[in-house]
Amino acid sequence: MRTNAQSPRRRRFGTWTRFLTTTAAATAAAVTCTGSGVQPPDGLRPAAAAAPAPYDLEAAQKIREAQCLLGNVLRKGGTEMKAVARAGLKGTEPELLAAAARNYWDGTPLSAAYKKDHAAAYAKFGEMEARNKAWQANLYLHDIPPGYSVAGFQWPPDNPTIFTGTGYAGWIADQFWTGESDFYTDPHPLAGKDSVEAATKIAKARYYPETPANYEDRKEWEWRMAGSTPMYADDARIFLQNGGFPTTAPDLGSMEFRIDVEQLKARFASCATRNPLDPHKVLTAEVAVASQEWQAEIAGQNAQRDIILGAEQAASKDLQIAAQAMAEALGQSMIAGRLTDWEAHFLKVPEGSGRPSPSEFAKARTGIEQAQARATGGSTWLRARPRTRRTRPPR
Repeated sequence: MRTNAQSPRRRRFGTWTRFLTTTAAATAAAVTCTGSGVQPPDGLRPAAAAAPAPYDLEAAQKIREAQCLLGNVLRKGGTEMKAVARAGLKGTEPELLAAAARNYWDGTPLSAAYKKDHAAAYAKFGEMEARNKAWQANLYLHDIPPGYSVAGFQWPPDNPTIFTGTGYAGWIADQFWTGESDFYTDPHPLAGKDSVEAATKIAKARYYPETPANYEDRKEWEWRMAGSTPMYADDARIFLQNGGFPTTAPDLGSMEFRIDVEQLKARFASCATRNPLDPHKVLTAEVAVASQEWQAEIAGQNAQRDIILGAEQAASKDLQIAAQAMAEALGQSMIAGRLTDWEAHFLKVPEGSGRPSPSEFAKARTGIEQAQARATGGSTWLRARPRTRRTRPPR
């Protein structure tokens, strides 16, 4: 009986599925619904298919972990974090692993980038606050027209703010309030309740009570699938297909072998990056072939992926500028609308009957003309924004 090594510490990774090619995505969807069937009686299949060549399965798992983590960063990270992830994904294996180092408390490349993104988001809150104050300054007039309260006339909208209404503030807030540890959560899909119950029933029937013959299986079950350990969906699939942990495997190159390989590639596509549980060491060939083919598919996407990521980076920058410009245009339109209401009312008020001073009329007229120009793109704020005092962002 083999002695099973101590269970390695569970790692946490990001999502990679957005970068599958159409073929790989279709394959992943198809093979998820197929399987190698119920385990046939002993003797109808060879004990294990031999691996085509020595292959480091643990190293392959680490590469998948890094790829999934960086894929997750590309999905929800800020500009600086995405730059680190992009460089890592198109670099060498050592560069990939360095970019995806998980000990962020030690000042890793991703951690340094996260701090830069966090500071940039904080600065954006300051910019938004400064724009609200600038808009308010244009609306400070001594007389308030009918239909407005003082706050309703002089203050920009507060709930929601203009920046919130356009979605820009929420976008910045999402980046600001995303905790650094959120990028390192475990992405493995979990087994559903029915699968957990079915797998538990099989385990209780086969591995209890403990005997020398079932010791390795029982230990693997208790350490890796049961108790406080979450049961991963694909581990449950393999366990249920085989009526327990696999003890045999199909011939190398057979149709059953190919089906199992495609299922493992679908597993990797879902960011279930951990090697399958294999206390009897019969899945080595399948995992080795699936790992090599999966990396070949990813390598084949490198050029296209980098083009897509470059376009996404440019589009994200343009979207941010457009969102800021939209908010500015709405702010200036608000100023022009309120000052026009003010002017339309007080021009009708006779002298000596509460009519504002000529300087007030001049201020209102200037404010209207400036707001109209800025609302149509005449503002220089988006092109040259001064550094603003940092303010505490509202949660």
